Amino acid sequence: MPERNYIRKILSSNYQLRNRLPVTLEICNNIYVATNRYTGMYGTGLTKRKAVDDLRDVIIEYYESLKEDKHRLGSLPTRHWKYLNRIIKEG
Repeated sequence: MPERNYIRKILSSNYQLRNRLPVTLEICNNIYVATNRYTGMYGTGLTKRKAVDDLRDVIIEYYESLKEDKHRLGSLPTRHWKYLNRIIKEG
């Protein structure tokens, strides 16, 4: 059964979260998978913490990629950009 949780902090001096980021934690073949259902982004690790930390990194990389191309995004990436831009604060 998937476990629901939240990321409350981004581990970066350049970013902060305005709101909690919902995460679903599952284990698959002895690997933990942390997924954000709003973006479909996921992180993996041998522990729950490592999977969540990996997801934090993936979310920031995705945010930066979307930000860089925000004027050329399709409909789904545009929805992801709007969502992440609402919850991630720079600075």
